[in-house]
Amino acid sequence: MPERLNIQSEEIFDPVRRKRVALTPEEGVRQGVIRFLHNEKKYPYELMQVEGTITLNGMSRRCDIVVYNTAMEPRMIVECKRPDVAITQKVADQACRYNTVLRVPWLLLTNGKQTLVLKVTEKSTLQQIAELPNWGELNKIKSMQKTLTINYQEYTSEQELNTRDRELIAAAQKATESSYSPYSHFSVGAAVRLGNGNIVTGSNQENLAYPSGLCAERVALFTASAQTGKECEVEALAIAAVDSNGKTAEASPCGACRQVMIEQEQRQGKPLRTLVALGNGRVREYCSAADLLPFVFTADL
Repeated sequence: MPERLNIQSEEIFDPVRRKRVALTPEEGVRQGVIRFLHNEKKYPYELMQVEGTITLNGMSRRCDIVVYNTAMEPRMIVECKRPDVAITQKVADQACRYNTVLRVPWLLLTNGKQTLVLKVTEKSTLQQIAELPNWGELNKIKSMQKTLTINYQEYTSEQELNTRDRELIAAAQKATESSYSPYSHFSVGAAVRLGNGNIVTGSNQENLAYPSGLCAERVALFTASAQTGKECEVEALAIAAVDSNGKTAEASPCGACRQVMIEQEQRQGKPLRTLVALGNGRVREYCSAADLLPFVFTADL
């Protein structure tokens, strides 16, 4: 079990915070724990957090050490006390209060002389155990079921749209006429409204070497970017399609187009609204490109 470091010095190097810190009695205990967890239990330094802040009952509180797994899920709370502070029920209660926020399966309470290891059971009771978990056990990823909600709105008629959106839909429908689609016979048009109010259109351009073609959405977005440069801002994108019989057809963006839309949204720092003509006057509206593609590639732009 971890012990307080007995070093005659005013400072000590903290391998988690990567700096020298004052060697107070409590810090000596904390540094002993950090080194024990790393050297004996093989917990990575980079997955430990020292004095991390949590919000408890509307107030900020600091945890001495929190250990995470590789999925960055908190797995252990460590509460360190000076050697002359006994590990009592009061200390355990403090760690349990912190755990109402972090919900870890293990608690470690120590003053360098006295150490208590507690495991949180499935019934949320505490069980004292003899040994700390090894890294393999602590690094287990919690399985949980999550729900993804996609927000969109459908209009039964284009007349329910405002004038600007109807104008954008009409521009996308007009753009289908410039489609080069001799292989699919499926003409797609796209229109983007820029922040300055201008409308830029594009249509799908096919090629015998299939990957060399380009969808209408990307043609329009890339054209807009090429014309306006780094300050390109797209308020809305409208998409329309016509099948081989000349009838309006639904054409949702492909995955590649959705990724380009997401990057445009990230680039401008504002939502990119998308309108998809569905036929018979119906229109589907997405308020953000993120509603079309969850779990996207991201970048600091």
